[in-house]
Amino acid sequence: MVSNKTNSLISFILKTLFMNLLLISLSIVNYTGSVRAQSYSIKTILTSETVLVPGNDLRATFIPVDSYTISNNGDIVLLAGLSDGSVGLIRYSNRGIELLVKTVIAQTLNENAFLDIGNVNINDKGEIFLFANYSGKTGLYKLFNNEIIPLYITGDPINGLESTIERFLQRAPSLNNNGEVAFPATLSDGNRGLFLFKELEGVKAILIEGDQFSVSNGNETLVIADEPTINDKSEIVFRAAYFVNKMKKAAEEIFTGIFLYSNGKFIPIKLPFMEAPGTSGNVFLPNHLNRPYLGNNSQIIYLSRYCNPNVPANCNETTPIAGRPWGLFLWSEGNTVPLVLPGDPAPGTNGSTFVQQSSLLTIKAMNDFGDIAVWLRYDKVAGIFLLSDDKIVPVLLFENPLFNKTERPFFTGPCGINNHGDIVFQGVLQELPPLAGLFLAVREDVPFEVIKIEPTKSIKDARLGINVTGTGFQPGATVSLSGNGIRVLKTNFKTSTNLVTKIFVVPTAENGFRNITITNPTGETTILQKALEIR
Repeated sequence: MVSNKTNSLISFILKTLFMNLLLISLSIVNYTGSVRAQSYSIKTILTSETVLVPGNDLRATFIPVDSYTISNNGDIVLLAGLSDGSVGLIRYSNRGIELLVKTVIAQTLNENAFLDIGNVNINDKGEIFLFANYSGKTGLYKLFNNEIIPLYITGDPINGLESTIERFLQRAPSLNNNGEVAFPATLSDGNRGLFLFKELEGVKAILIEGDQFSVSNGNETLVIADEPTINDKSEIVFRAAYFVNKMKKAAEEIFTGIFLYSNGKFIPIKLPFMEAPGTSGNVFLPNHLNRPYLGNNSQIIYLSRYCNPNVPANCNETTPIAGRPWGLFLWSEGNTVPLVLPGDPAPGTNGSTFVQQSSLLTIKAMNDFGDIAVWLRYDKVAGIFLLSDDKIVPVLLFENPLFNKTERPFFTGPCGINNHGDIVFQGVLQELPPLAGLFLAVREDVPFEVIKIEPTKSIKDARLGINVTGTGFQPGATVSLSGNGIRVLKTNFKTSTNLVTKIFVVPTAENGFRNITITNPTGETTILQKALEIR
């Protein structure tokens, strides 16, 4: 039989254990329940002031649009025109900037050297694939472990064809992590086509100009297939122009659509005059669309213009396209939904909306988690935005100073994203002279909080600049203070950890402490209690 004293002791132990477990539980809830935000810090990869070779004044003078890509390991490869007149292949990694190869200005006899470099891409294994002329041989090459490996040289045989490839079209090859490359090219017989390279199988044709290409009635013939993207499932999305019949009677009968090649079949994704979802009955134009992008999740994103079918002139290809809107669309498992349309709010831009001018997608516009990095226009300027978890996150806006300087960035090209959410983009800092370069927006999934403000006190009837320090701030974040008598005049986003806001404390403001609240464009809110004292 257990005594009352023993019962009391057991009861005390159980209560103590319960309270400790409760405290642990509460601490876990408080930790995991903290507000977090997707914010970005900006890092310079290289500019026209970057010296590429130690002890040498060799620099990058320009970076062609769509000539850079990022891997999931964080490696970035790009092409750049160099100050000595050559073209360089540059890699950025945890080792810093490396000039891997460059073209020669004048080739000496029997010299093994690159005479020309066209396009480059890198996969997660660190393999770099490029179109180039190496020692007079134009073809597809792989650069890996400092070794230059020819994969296909013009004139080499193609599986199942008598013709050979004569010229690679000047668009970046699309590469997957299995070493497969999808690319457009022109054959020795003059026809253009879409091709697939596999290291153990060589090159095979997917489609060739003049092929019957079933779009709707089976009578269409291919004109050209280009702008491919290949994923790790060996699926290829591409843009194709085709005649509506085999007779090729008139140029106006050429239309452009987007197609998915999967398991030997062609699946129409976007066709001319197909209804553009979310646009109140508008239809896609028969042309005027940019590069589509295919993710490893088999989802496809693309930009396309659309028109009102009730106004025939708007849908006529001979009508100037200025003013006809574009949209960013997502195709997934047979369904198409709009992601961004003109008139949609542009988060962080103080009430601006996205406008109907076209934008661009690059060869790495979406990662494996469905996050999309896109360069979009709002009003008369542009910014970089992240589309993630049904939110549009402003990453870098035209009006935001970069690196705490006074100049404003102006973006000249598209951007790419990896599985970490890091975004590579091209930009020009508006200095005198302008400073062009390549930059990296590093994603920070951090607590959204205010750490401190300076100053912490103010008198009445005063204008005050407050420096706000914290984490998780996004471009366009707003500031408010509790109580009456304080007007927020202006807030400037500096970095993901710093805001500067200007306030006016009216003469009739009450004495006491005020809380400061920061609200991100994506809706997160954080408060610092008793941050500012009014005396």
